[in-house]
Amino acid sequence: MLKQTVCRWSLLVHAAIFVGALVVVLLGSVTTCPTTLAADDDSKATPGAKDLGARGSTAASARLGKRAPVVHRDLSLARSAMRRGLDYLKGQQKTSGAVGGEFPVAVPSLAGLAFLGYGSSYSRGPFAVEIRKCLDYVIGSADRDGFLSEKKPESKMHGHGMALLFLTQVFGDLPADRQREVAGVIQRGIKCIRRGKSWRGGWTYHWDNKENDDEASVTIGVVQALRAADNIGFRVESSLIEAAIKYVKKSQTSDGSFQYSLNPVRGGQGCQTTFALTAAAVSTLNAAGVYESVELRRGFDFMEKELSRVRGKPKSAIQDPFFYYGALYASQAYFQRGGRAWSEWYTEMRSFLLRKQKSDGRWVDQAYGDEFGTAVGALILAMPIQYLPIFQR
Repeated sequence: MLKQTVCRWSLLVHAAIFVGALVVVLLGSVTTCPTTLAADDDSKATPGAKDLGARGSTAASARLGKRAPVVHRDLSLARSAMRRGLDYLKGQQKTSGAVGGEFPVAVPSLAGLAFLGYGSSYSRGPFAVEIRKCLDYVIGSADRDGFLSEKKPESKMHGHGMALLFLTQVFGDLPADRQREVAGVIQRGIKCIRRGKSWRGGWTYHWDNKENDDEASVTIGVVQALRAADNIGFRVESSLIEAAIKYVKKSQTSDGSFQYSLNPVRGGQGCQTTFALTAAAVSTLNAAGVYESVELRRGFDFMEKELSRVRGKPKSAIQDPFFYYGALYASQAYFQRGGRAWSEWYTEMRSFLLRKQKSDGRWVDQAYGDEFGTAVGALILAMPIQYLPIFQR
């Protein structure tokens, strides 16, 4: 996610795409304890083990199977860099579970996802303790309306989407009592998303959305969270996803790039386009279940055109100060595309990340802080490992 406009995307994740886009959020195989807690006023009960095992990837896998994935066999360097980055995040985590200070819900959620992406879980692995602390912090941030946000400084809808995404990814390994607790948080979080949708189909910084606004960086995080929740059996109306798809498609411009917002009140600001916004839009479509479309092809064509001008230097295409934001969603988009495009992208990104990692394991991020950059760097390196459901084809 760049230009001066995008600098105003308030939260870490301006996001896009954890996306990821951040990201198709496919469940894959998850072992979980069955639960029977009913939704507050939803017709669909909280998912149990049978639901979790049955949902998610069958139809999508059939489509994605047409694209032969490139297997990166030698991941030893990537795993070593990931481990050093995660050790840095571990050292930055506070007793409360907080990681970083500027974006109090989004960054701990990304850190939790990065710990999960390395292969740890709630109950096992070298970062199990840190995952539990992230979970405690995130669910403790929920207010009476179900909005996941710390008040000082207040996290906005970006963080809410990231937090929900983290909760869905850790959900399957939780013991039964914790699943019941987290299920209630997820259900109330989905309600906030329902209430925050604009009539155009997108979302904006504030969940109550009194101004009926919308913009791309928030929409990607929300759609990924919704898809993740749906994949593990929570009730998500198809109308929410369909409206988001229409919103994203309408955001595409004549050159294949995607603009920041459809809200005419934003004027020229909303019409601005970037590589990162385009990657986030592609990831949003993937997260919504769109894997083949004219809009996707045109979006990838725009991204390839931008990359061809700076081949071997992905940072030049994505631009500062939002490099890690854009890299996360672009990585998700290329991972779902598969084949040579993914292989070339990942090879370049891995080389870049290995060069830029500091001796203490962190990656420096100008926009959202080093904890954010480090979590994202580790997540990008983790994609071909596919421990996270969101990184499974």
